[in-house]
Amino acid sequence: MKFQQYINETEITKKYGEEASNKIWNMIEKDCKPFLKEARKGKDFLWRGAYHGNVTIKKLSLRKERRPRFIPKELHEWLDKKLKELFGWKPRSEGLFTGSHYITSRFGLARMVFPIGKFKYIALDNINLKLLYRYYDEFVMVHEIKEKAIKKAIYDIIKKYKTKGLSKYLQMSEYECIVNCKNYYSVHKQWYDFLKGKL
Repeated sequence: MKFQQYINETEITKKYGEEASNKIWNMIEKDCKPFLKEARKGKDFLWRGAYHGNVTIKKLSLRKERRPRFIPKELHEWLDKKLKELFGWKPRSEGLFTGSHYITSRFGLARMVFPIGKFKYIALDNINLKLLYRYYDEFVMVHEIKEKAIKKAIYDIIKKYKTKGLSKYLQMSEYECIVNCKNYYSVHKQWYDFLKGKL
């Protein structure tokens, strides 16, 4: 990880007690087996910018019909339509946006994300992600003039989202992963070293 390390396993145990520390790990290990299989291979976790204060662990439900924050509604709906054609679901409105610590820390306090139970995802590497967001910006500025060309460029990139090999993305310093699951755990970043030590 390319960021300052937080409290290590010994300090976590000292601060919260071994029983409390193990309780958190046991919850994650019991409920998040499919994701931990990938995390163990990738030696890292998914991250998401969020505002839960100093809450250690929080169980959350995936919000359906998510509204776009950074792109026009028209583009959001078009993307959902095309992504559903490609992958069978609508990641823009039915997904949880996650990625590397570096990427997600721009959108709030970066917290670890642990999908509970079965989950699916689409993931994109940094090179294509930067291109994608460049075209999003271009769409906002000049779509009335170049809409067809911009949408074609965007479509050529979203075809490159991957539905397998999450562990490879977990090793990258920058990537995006849109996750679909019923529930997930959001865990404070101070637990990073402790939880990574359990992998």
